[in-house]
Amino acid sequence: MSMDISPNHTKLHNNNNNNNTDTHPNKQPTPTMSKTKFDDANGKEEEKETVTSSTSTFQVDDARRKFATDKLRDSRRGSQTGLTAESKAAVQWVHFVPWWVKPIFPGFFNLTNTICRMMALLYLSASIAEMMVSGLELIFSVLAAKIIRKRHIPKDRWMGVTIVLVGLLVVGAADFLGPAPNGEDDGEGQSSSTDALIGFAFVFGKVLSSVLQDMSEELFMQETNFPATLLLGLEGCAGLILSIPLYFLVGPYVGEDPMNAFKAIGENAGFVVYAVFLTILFYLAGLFQIMGTGVTSSMTRNVWKNLRGLVVWT
Repeated sequence: MSMDISPNHTKLHNNNNNNNTDTHPNKQPTPTMSKTKFDDANGKEEEKETVTSSTSTFQVDDARRKFATDKLRDSRRGSQTGLTAESKAAVQWVHFVPWWVKPIFPGFFNLTNTICRMMALLYLSASIAEMMVSGLELIFSVLAAKIIRKRHIPKDRWMGVTIVLVGLLVVGAADFLGPAPNGEDDGEGQSSSTDALIGFAFVFGKVLSSVLQDMSEELFMQETNFPATLLLGLEGCAGLILSIPLYFLVGPYVGEDPMNAFKAIGENAGFVVYAVFLTILFYLAGLFQIMGTGVTSSMTRNVWKNLRGLVVWT
């Protein structure tokens, strides 16, 4: 018997071998295990197993990117809206400020904005001053978020800022060109115009200091995880230390005798009760404001401040 080893027979034999080695359609590919190292929130390396096969591959790059994003989100507080890599790089200097120096910044700005606010009320009515302060703080906070914080501000927010600015110009013009209160005028409106200019100057000083205070609190709490209540307490201590020598230096020039002032406080029990009540009220207001800044942003905080105008005008 002879064996057929013709080319056709050899080709058919090879085809049968190829069919036997092909992967069956219902057969699952054999997975292979690999380990990828990630850095957890504490800086330690953590190994995670990933599954790879010939038909489906775990996207390691996407996993790394998601892990890094989640890690960044967990390590930062407050609103992340509009923040980019440039935003974080622009405020790296806050990490080099000693912890005991950080409260001095908002404490100083709080002191200056309080002084300017009280002086503005001597030249402007409370309704006009509050309207100007709330509106300008909103505008300046957006500018500070863009310039200092490097936040991306959407177009609709810029449109809102423009509307607020137009409203402030109308209110300011009405007070500037209006008659003097109680008819105290020289006949040409000069007395009212002078008081309005001085009052607006103090309003701008108050707004600038207030925005810088809010921004410094936001940076220290959100970027360095400084506790909000501790920052508020140390901020008050810093303001007190700065205000006492300032009062003794400036008081005589504005017609006040510091020693007589302390003597009057000790002799008037009603004034002591009022001062304690006012201190508690300021503490509660500051606590709510700084806690709000910690979970949102200074820009959002100044949006809420506009609700004070409703109370003043009511």
